Amino acid sequence: GVARCLAYDITSALIKGAGQGGVEDFENVRFATGEQNNPEELQRHLTRTAVTLCERVRLNKENASPNRQLCEDVKQYIDQNYSDPDLNISQTGMHFNITPAYLSSIFKKETGISLLGYINKVRIDRAKVLLLQGLAVAHIAEQTGFRDSSALIKVKKKATGTTPGAYRA
Repeated sequence: GVARCLAYDITSALIKGAGQGGVEDFENVRFATGEQNNPEELQRHLTRTAVTLCERVRLNKENASPNRQLCEDVKQYIDQNYSDPDLNISQTGMHFNITPAYLSSIFKKETGISLLGYINKVRIDRAKVLLLQGLAVAHIAEQTGFRDSSALIKVKKKATGTTPGAYRA
């Protein structure tokens, strides 16, 4: 009764925590209601589950790409500097003291999106918010790092299939 419900809740919390720790493989970790018939068996099950999931989190952290933190730092840098019209792959590479081509390669491999694609995504996402606030396209372009409204329109259309005006409407 109560012990099984508690064990189920604890197992769910362990699985959720392991997921936040980057674990994606939960094979043989599910709570099987027919296996545990008494408190001692439930305790053994919970102990095995906790040990298994902690080991998977540890292995996941050990096997994490050494470039993951670099890419997180690059994202943070772009998120903070997207409004600078000079922000591009070259400037980002120089900031991190890495050749732009190599940084782009690492970033794409780690995140699945190109470095330029990420810069444009951040700018477009911010532009969408400003468009819905009713600001002029030229003003939005200036605030989001585009050289002019035509650059914003071109990148927005290529990225999303719609122009800023159509998006606002």
